[in-house]
Amino acid sequence: MVTKATTVSPEMSDLRLLATAEELGGLSAAARKLGIPKASATRQLQRLEAVVGHPLARRNGRKFSISEAGRALLLDARPAVEAIDNAVSALRESGGALSGTLRIAAPFSIGCTVLADVLPDFMRAHPDVRVSLDLGSRKVDLLADEADIAVRVGAHGSDHLVVRPLFTERVILCASPRYLAGMAAPTSAKALARYRLLDFRAAPATRELELTRGRKSVVVRITPVFTVNDPEPLRRIAEAGGGIAVMPRSFVEDALTSGALVEVLPGWSLRTATINAVYRVELGRSHNVRAFVDHMIGYLSERALKK
Repeated sequence: MVTKATTVSPEMSDLRLLATAEELGGLSAAARKLGIPKASATRQLQRLEAVVGHPLARRNGRKFSISEAGRALLLDARPAVEAIDNAVSALRESGGALSGTLRIAAPFSIGCTVLADVLPDFMRAHPDVRVSLDLGSRKVDLLADEADIAVRVGAHGSDHLVVRPLFTERVILCASPRYLAGMAAPTSAKALARYRLLDFRAAPATRELELTRGRKSVVVRITPVFTVNDPEPLRRIAEAGGGIAVMPRSFVEDALTSGALVEVLPGWSLRTATINAVYRVELGRSHNVRAFVDHMIGYLSERALKK
């Protein structure tokens, strides 16, 4: 039961707790993110409810939800909490050199190629920033504070997430001369169905490839003999003569230059994919996040101009 509202102003830490609990869907998760004991989080919520005179959350066993009064309060209070947190963060980081930890999550293939090229210059420019790079196929939960920045193939922004495009990746078909020596290279898109296909997309056993040339578009149903969610093993199998690979071009540039792989149906185009940097809206004022994303965009733009 909530007592009658007092004339005391709410504590900013209590409002931050309520906003975090709504964001993460629970008081325990909010306590972990804020680094406080669960019992303290409960007392803070009770204190805030006493101040406003309304129940702000519903707790039924393990289920937690924000009440109508809680949502109404956060509608006005959340921008104030975020503004203060951003201002404090900016003030802390405005003293010159960047410092602290920057947590980046990315697919293994992008980490080993793009980020491996980008990070050395960034770390030399900002020696006091500690970088934690998490590579893998799992999609990290940015809203649960599992990373500061996620590099993702395709992404959509929201009220809570910012998406900044980094570069566009062209997808091609390629194979080793060894494989193509055993059978003539395909001369049409529809002929692909007769070849051994290798695909980096984790998808059902039978999937479709859409190829375009000018105004002509052809959809080919294929059943790959090998699929993997990372381009590196796919490239090696293609170089060994395993078949025709569906590959992001940037991961086979060296092999195409050396002749270890050749492009198949070069007059046809497959889809392109946009690689994005994604981070929480409130981190948009973080000097570390902004500096790294700006550095990455600048580096990739300069590299594109040199090609």
